[in-house]
Amino acid sequence: MNRGFVNDLKVLDLTQGIAGPFASKLLADQGAQVIKVEPVDGDYSRRRGPFASEVPDLESSLTFAFYNTSKKSITLDIRTSTGADLIREMAQRSDIIIEDLRPGEMSSLGLGYDELSALNPSLIVVSVTPFGQTGPYRDFAWEDITLQAISGFMYLSGNADRPPVQAVLEQAQNMGGRCTANAILLAIM
Repeated sequence: MNRGFVNDLKVLDLTQGIAGPFASKLLADQGAQVIKVEPVDGDYSRRRGPFASEVPDLESSLTFAFYNTSKKSITLDIRTSTGADLIREMAQRSDIIIEDLRPGEMSSLGLGYDELSALNPSLIVVSVTPFGQTGPYRDFAWEDITLQAISGFMYLSGNADRPPVQAVLEQAQNMGGRCTANAILLAIM
């Protein structure tokens, strides 16, 4: 195990896809103990290629493998009362929770910051959402191209005499993961 300055931290990762899992991967790479909580049908990135076997399989997605290395994993339906109770129990023994549900969804499940910090006052809860928890865009749908466009990142790509082009490999989500990990490190400090 890699020994870093976060090696005593316990992180509960309730995220899927790229941004949230990348943030927790960066912490795990530095030695944090990360427990990934997947929905019963698995993180949706398990269905995304490329696949090691060249045949779509939940256990051979290289995208999932890359963003979830160095983590322990459980499956749990947090939308059930039993699942929510287990999250509350794990929150009491965690230092950080990273979640990426729709704005307000954690609170509607009784798992919002107010409820969880009452159980563990030193808990850091981080929400990874494309447009934040509040504000006029909070409920907007998104894809990586949308995030690149609205952030101005696409302005930097392509040729000056042509329309902007999307950068490859979900750069907005990767940057979101990096920024999330940095924000967590700042909160710890």
